[in-house]
Amino acid sequence: MRETWWLVAQTSGAKIYWVLATLLTAVITARWLGPEGRGVFVAAIAWVTLFATFGHLSLGQVIIHVATTRQDDWLPEFVGSAIAILVAVAITGYFVIVIGYVATGGRMFNHLTPTVLAVAFLSLPFMLWIENGNGILMSIGRLPVMNLAQATGATATLVMTYVCLAFLGLHVKGALVATAVAQALTVIISAGYLLRRTKRFIVSRAAVRRLLGGSVQLHLNTVGTFLFTQANIIILNQYRTPAETAQYQIAFQIVIGLQIIPLAVSAVAYSLVSKDGPDGAWPRHRRLLIEVLIVVTAIIVVAYFVAPFAVKLMFGPSFAPAVPLLRIMLLGGIGMTISIVMASQWIARGLFLQAALITLGIGIATVLANEMFVPRYGMLAAAWVTVGTYTVTMCVNLGMAAWVENRWRTKIS
Repeated sequence: MRETWWLVAQTSGAKIYWVLATLLTAVITARWLGPEGRGVFVAAIAWVTLFATFGHLSLGQVIIHVATTRQDDWLPEFVGSAIAILVAVAITGYFVIVIGYVATGGRMFNHLTPTVLAVAFLSLPFMLWIENGNGILMSIGRLPVMNLAQATGATATLVMTYVCLAFLGLHVKGALVATAVAQALTVIISAGYLLRRTKRFIVSRAAVRRLLGGSVQLHLNTVGTFLFTQANIIILNQYRTPAETAQYQIAFQIVIGLQIIPLAVSAVAYSLVSKDGPDGAWPRHRRLLIEVLIVVTAIIVVAYFVAPFAVKLMFGPSFAPAVPLLRIMLLGGIGMTISIVMASQWIARGLFLQAALITLGIGIATVLANEMFVPRYGMLAAAWVTVGTYTVTMCVNLGMAAWVENRWRTKIS
């Protein structure tokens, strides 16, 4: 268990650094862009994230499942095939963006100019790789490489955003360029390591079929997750002002930032189940889950009371409306933690379709709720819908944990 927590500590350290750098970057963009400018920035990033989420196809998670079932040298074949798929997806994505803008006269991307969109979507190919690259690194137990890539990307984002806004005065487009370049550096580190390790990449029809076959079931889960984490930003941008979009996104980003340790535990859990299988890893996984819930509960309580001071200190008085949003969304923090830490059990057991249908259903319900209430009640409605979403996911994952526990006890008895 000491070895496991040492790995958690290493990954937590990297994620703490990443979250702090990300929050500092948010502080810089908030102070130099203001609520209106930051609203445009986060809306542009949300649109790129939408295309990247639909496009990355969860290939990295499929590869994690491959790692639990194959003992041969599968890496060159599956990594090469994944890269080929992502290149095709990126090209298709750019065609869709252009067609969508022209067909709607820009109304599809409310508040976003063609130049802002063009600069924002420079990040698309890098975002497509990052999600899958992390999955591949976790599947082979190379968490230090993943941590290095994330830390480097976070540092580059922070430094370049400050230079572009504070010194060059490039406003929203500068922040978007900084984001794209930093993501490119992240890809260079993770993809570069895999290239050095494998020496060559192979595109295999059999691997492509298996990746896409797993994606058909599993990727619906990722799409559903996007619907209840990012789609509300797009909906706010569509119906309300950029300032409201910025206030909500700041509060949500802080709540996500509080999930540093759960994210680190999740990465370790993926490595454990890849190595020992989901049943074999469950005793350590269960203990990690209980311990991280205790830690997160304490963090949430502290965050609730310091929110008014912390938000104004970091982001300035203009972001004071984010405080009540943050306090509301903290109620969903436990649900977030359980969902993050339990994800590897679903993936390792190959429960792609079950996870996908549940998450997609929750995501669709979240979008409908946002469409119903956000136009009238704005960012407060988005905050309460987020809490409701994570409450439902908490119940589902607690049920999953109970099922896994019963299966494990039956197996050892």
